[in-house]
Amino acid sequence: FDGIQLGPMGMTSRGNNSPYDSTLFSRNPLDLPFKRFFDEGRIGRRAWDAISARSEGKGKTYSEIYAACQGAIGEVAVHASRTDREAAREFLEVHQRWLIPDALYDPLCREHGSESWLEWNSTAQGEFDQRLFDRPTGESDATEVRLAELKERYASSIEDYALIQWLLAEEHRALRVRLRALGLSVYGDLQVGLSQRDHWANRRLLLPGYLMGAPPSRTNPIGQPWGYPVLDPMQFGTPEEPGPALLFVRERIQRLLGECDGVRIDHPHGWVDPWVYRGDQSDPFLAVQSGARLYSSPDNVAHPELARWANVRPDQIDRAQTLHADGYVKALDDEQVRKYSQQIDVIANQLPPGARVPEFVACEVLSTLPYPVKRVIERHGIGRFRVTQKLNLSDASDVYRIENSAPADWIMLGTHDTPSIWELAGKWCQCPEGTAWGNYLSELLGGGSGNLPGEIAKDAFHLVNGC
Repeated sequence: FDGIQLGPMGMTSRGNNSPYDSTLFSRNPLDLPFKRFFDEGRIGRRAWDAISARSEGKGKTYSEIYAACQGAIGEVAVHASRTDREAAREFLEVHQRWLIPDALYDPLCREHGSESWLEWNSTAQGEFDQRLFDRPTGESDATEVRLAELKERYASSIEDYALIQWLLAEEHRALRVRLRALGLSVYGDLQVGLSQRDHWANRRLLLPGYLMGAPPSRTNPIGQPWGYPVLDPMQFGTPEEPGPALLFVRERIQRLLGECDGVRIDHPHGWVDPWVYRGDQSDPFLAVQSGARLYSSPDNVAHPELARWANVRPDQIDRAQTLHADGYVKALDDEQVRKYSQQIDVIANQLPPGARVPEFVACEVLSTLPYPVKRVIERHGIGRFRVTQKLNLSDASDVYRIENSAPADWIMLGTHDTPSIWELAGKWCQCPEGTAWGNYLSELLGGGSGNLPGEIAKDAFHLVNGC
């Protein structure tokens, strides 16, 4: 192999260890090399013992490990050299657009007694701080005064935060040097969701009232109410004069490509035509099941407010299909495809000069491929994921079958959401499914008769290599 796919590298929270809910710009301090820092004297024996005891002990929870690491992170800041401090200040100067809001979030959580900005509304000051970066009309002067006050009060915390982020950037740079020497490229993960920290810091760019999720599908029949905010279409602008929302997308991809050679686009449906649902309903699952496509709802009576964002005409809708079906939108002209492709175009345009998009961009298209998404990835020559362990052996048209793949597709044994292929192959060898896999794989290999099907069916190694 010649590449390594990383997951999202953002900072997770005490109560949520999912990297797909992590920060977009700040990197995860839990990735610091604590053992080496202990050997170098940057953290003390007690802090290191707390980390190692919790990391090695069985049954230790993420929150316990998280708490132990926070103590060590604090010691790294205390023991920082003057040279490191100077480098961190330069880093802060370059990246202050996202560093300062991210650094202020934790102090404000402590001020208002909650780790979520959504719960800061118990006081007037808390309500004001909820919209600190929203900049509503008439509050700009008060916002500037409050920000200046916070930056002065928490100056040392902001600098410590920048120091840790600079150290993480240096560690990642060193990793890339090592991997490049081995001939390995690094692909970053462009997650579709925003963390609560990013939601708070970028409220002015987001569409009120709606959240992003996933509709019912083969993978999740009841749908998935992710609760992610979506960018406000009114703030996209044009390719020639991008508005604040597209500039935000550009900033995200520039940061990621500054750290990686290529990118995996998480849930491209959310970048092309997100499934949205009302954020004020008490039952999020019912809400997401009753949702709609943000840009493909020209006359949806349940969501009339979405009509203004529609990229498709009513006559281009197949009314016999469900709202989330791949064929719900049945036709598009090139200009409509360009509108659906706005965010993907921004991503593609940030690749190095002369780079071929299919070589540097992977799109996580799984069991569903709505027509607008299909047209957008075709526009850029990008393929889809063919996850072989999920294929239906009794359906010759199944999207995951190897023989149905195209040259641009990514054929893979599994993803971060699937069981280990070795675990599955071991089970298959013990049941009739192993025989079915043996027959299927031997036919692909050109040996449908003789002993090959049986040899594959009873040997997990052959099964995995055949896949």
